[in-house]
Amino acid sequence: MKLSFFGQFLVEQKLLTEEQLADALALMARTNKRLGALAVEAGWLTLPQAELIKERQRTVDALYGEISITSRLLTGEQVEELLRRQVKTNLRIGDAVRQLGFMDERGVEEAFSCFVEAHRSHSLDTDTFEQPLVSYAIENFNRVLTRMCTVPTKAGGVKRWTRDREMPVACSLPLQGDPSMVVATSMTQEMAVELVAGMLGFSEAESELLDGDLIDDVIGELLNILAVQLTEHAAEWKLALEPGQPRPGGLPDRALFASLLTPSGTGAIIVLYGA
Repeated sequence: MKLSFFGQFLVEQKLLTEEQLADALALMARTNKRLGALAVEAGWLTLPQAELIKERQRTVDALYGEISITSRLLTGEQVEELLRRQVKTNLRIGDAVRQLGFMDERGVEEAFSCFVEAHRSHSLDTDTFEQPLVSYAIENFNRVLTRMCTVPTKAGGVKRWTRDREMPVACSLPLQGDPSMVVATSMTQEMAVELVAGMLGFSEAESELLDGDLIDDVIGELLNILAVQLTEHAAEWKLALEPGQPRPGGLPDRALFASLLTPSGTGAIIVLYGA
């Protein structure tokens, strides 16, 4: 079974319709609050301070709470309290479908158990890889996308990549060393627009104005961020890597890849080691 979010799983199992899922997601969007909004409500941050942390998060690979602490705008105790409030008040998809009367509590619990079991095999296993940097690259790119683009991203199972899997938006970046490697990504247009809009802070209307060159530039910058982290991490394995420049296309013919999934589309992070 392909990797999916719980809501999409419910639709695939015909426990929800697409329209009901959309209603549940809309309820969550109206109800759920980000950490910054909760901090402003509590009087611990001003709105400009909350926005400043959000902007910093786009350029620093760190969580919102971590940035607020290092910036000395919130204490560790305040962040912990905000996280408790967020967990207590924010709706999950199961809560939303129950509130809307689409499923009862028992039905949601049984479906979630099936969901967890079906996706157990999709967790990344570092033993799958011959080299630790390959595992690090795949796991960390998912983290980069989630944090830099503020878009929930899931990484799926690791498989062998072939060019017939290539999707409309593709970008690659070589890292020279001994041995060298290539990191690349390929994704649907919908996923690319979602990630770029998230990183740039564009509204839904503004995201419709994104052109291909800007999309390529931002996706390339995301690979750049990953490449810098890989270069730093390589030293732990006594490897020296020098990142090259990202470019559209350039996907390897054969490599390892992990599937990526966002609410709007699918993609892949591709790693060729010993290039």
